[in-house]
Amino acid sequence: MSAGLRYEYVSAPKEVEDRIDYLYGADTDNYEPRVAAAWMLPNADGFLKWLTGSQAGSASLRGGYGRTDGRISSRCSPRTAPACARTRRTPSF
Repeated sequence: MSAGLRYEYVSAPKEVEDRIDYLYGADTDNYEPRVAAAWMLPNADGFLKWLTGSQAGSASLRGGYGRTDGRISSRCSPRTAPACARTRRTPSF
């Protein structure tokens, strides 16, 4: 059995020439717990012996869980900024 905690900082995108104002800031509360377990299957007879192997410890059952955070939406990428940002107006000369 194992457990862990991961922290991930996700910064807000910034346009190089500061022409776009994104409507969201940095995401700083990304604590992501993880847990996993493994169990060695006992020796078996018949079909299970054929399925798992004839040697002791040759098969195991594993499982895990982890929570992840992050921006999944592709429409908020720097290439598609107008979908989730507003353009800053620059004075015309």
